[in-house]
Amino acid sequence: IVHQLAEPGDGLSACREFIKRSDRRHAGLVGSRKAMKHAWALDLDELNRITELWADTALQLREQDLKVMNRLVAAQARLASRVAVA
Repeated sequence: IVHQLAEPGDGLSACREFIKRSDRRHAGLVGSRKAMKHAWALDLDELNRITELWADTALQLREQDLKVMNRLVAAQARLASRVAVA
């Protein structure tokens, strides 16, 4: 989950700002993070299987798949720039 985007070199200040803004809801964020970790508890074998699956899939991508992925990346970048301006 991405909570905030930062420009290269601005990560530390963005992180500090996020923490400052999130201070009031810290307990809720910690609780939700613990719940996510519990729900997604994976052992090393499962992580390795997932990695193998992703790698095998990546090796089978076609040009059309890459074009779709590039369009998705461009759409996310446009959305991120609009959110950053707002």
